[in-house]
Amino acid sequence: MTGFFLKAHGRKTGFTLVELLVVIAIIGILVALLLPAVQAAREAARRMQCSNHLKQIALALHNYHDTHRIFPPGFVDTNPTYPAMTQGIRDNLNGLAWSTLILPFVEETQLYEQVKSQTNDFARHWERDLTGAVNPIPAARLGVSVYSCPSDTMKLINNKRGNFGKTNYMGNSGNAAAIDRKGIFWVDSAVRIADILDGTSTTVMVLERTGTRMPGDRNCPNSSYTGFAPCDWRAGLWIGARYRGNSVGWHPGLDPTDVDSYGGGSATYLIGRSNRTWGPSWSNASDHPGGLQMALCDGSVRFLSENINVLTYRYLRDRNDGHSIGQY
Repeated sequence: MTGFFLKAHGRKTGFTLVELLVVIAIIGILVALLLPAVQAAREAARRMQCSNHLKQIALALHNYHDTHRIFPPGFVDTNPTYPAMTQGIRDNLNGLAWSTLILPFVEETQLYEQVKSQTNDFARHWERDLTGAVNPIPAARLGVSVYSCPSDTMKLINNKRGNFGKTNYMGNSGNAAAIDRKGIFWVDSAVRIADILDGTSTTVMVLERTGTRMPGDRNCPNSSYTGFAPCDWRAGLWIGARYRGNSVGWHPGLDPTDVDSYGGGSATYLIGRSNRTWGPSWSNASDHPGGLQMALCDGSVRFLSENINVLTYRYLRDRNDGHSIGQY
């Protein structure tokens, strides 16, 4: 009996190497199974917050319309001359975007007053002073959280557009280039709800554009057009359009791609892809899998698939084309 007690008491009570390896393997399998679910839950939360930002922006635009009986211009330009010509230093004032003009309606009145003060009551361009010297107002360097989608890897400052405050929410300017003016926002636009003849529930007002370089895709051409490369999306600027110096044919003296976007006109302007190197600066994409979010002119927010029929996408971005739109 005593020998049995001593023998049992002397037995080792740890895990064997095989047991440890089995436990580690089980933990690894569980982590592998749970990680995608955790990532999906996090993205769902980010997408919901992004949707809330779009809803807040759409409501602000409608409040602006209720106050002024018109939607704000895409951006302000005192000399939006097409075609090409040399711009004077006192032309192209003040460059401020629709997203600046609605700041009081997104609970950013203090920032709006800073912009007003720093531009001498909106008398100068936000990026240049009245001598023509590059002298951005300090407010332009600030980030605004309501204009940033949390899924975007770019932070609140857009390091691809001069290190000014970023926006992920671009105005719908129409289908292609800067002069078709079929959407809601463009240089000195003055669109009323009554002008949206196709209906507010089937016309896009604001869409996403990420600032992420998509490392896994091959949806844009390389610089020599000899193959395909990841799209390097450039987001936008909430403050307004930067000064270009000379207008270029279909382009004004200020850069509309800083504040507005185009889609559906051709393969250049697709969701998440383009057949031109400038596509990521002009069109729309997001970090949400499968497409992007948009605010319609009735204030609702919907998800738009990257695989949408290009004609349907074109019609959604035209306020007065006369086409009916079914399910999409």
